[in-house]
Amino acid sequence: MCEQPGVEDLDVKRRSCLEAARALEEARSGSAEDDFDKLASALDAAERAGVSKADIEVEARRQQQHREEATAARQLRREELTAALTSAAAGDDEEALSSALSDAGADLAGLKQDVPQLLASARQKLADLQAARCAKARREAAESTLCAAMEGEDVPVLAQAINEAMASGLGVQAAPANKRKAALEEVKKRAQSRQVMAQRLEATRARGNAKALAQAIEAAIRIGVDGPAIARAQ
Repeated sequence: MCEQPGVEDLDVKRRSCLEAARALEEARSGSAEDDFDKLASALDAAERAGVSKADIEVEARRQQQHREEATAARQLRREELTAALTSAAAGDDEEALSSALSDAGADLAGLKQDVPQLLASARQKLADLQAARCAKARREAAESTLCAAMEGEDVPVLAQAINEAMASGLGVQAAPANKRKAALEEVKKRAQSRQVMAQRLEATRARGNAKALAQAIEAAIRIGVDGPAIARAQ
């Protein structure tokens, strides 16, 4: 009986047995004239090496069984990968789907029927999950920045935080921030008005017009000019 080759220095008899068995299987599965020519040549070589036809048949059956087992194992592997990918694509676990796609890529590539559609659908689902994760991270960062900006009094910083929040889909959170921004702008506007009025008050005092100075002092008090500026004018 033939033995499976396991070392490089196979003797002529073993090699002849294997080659003849391989040629026999190719001839049985095909119909080309070349297959039968190869079989005849291999059988001649095997006969010269002292290999019996029974040994060749046994080796051929062994090779056929090995091929069938390998084919069955590949089919089972593909079924398992397909099931795992289908399950992962139905969920929202980005890591699990990425792993399933990585595992299935080489084994399922090139298969027909529903596999190409499954792969395309799974890849799109993964892209959607990745985009959703990035959008969530952006929203969280924008919300954190907005909260910090609302606690401060820097209007340009708050305005930038509001714009980022709006771009991230945080319209509801941006509403109170806009009110805060408007309030800060009003405070700034009033401070500028008081500063201008204080300057006018000083200029009026310098001109020495008592009536105009009295009117300027009244207006300055009305808009909240600080006491020292008014005291100097009086």
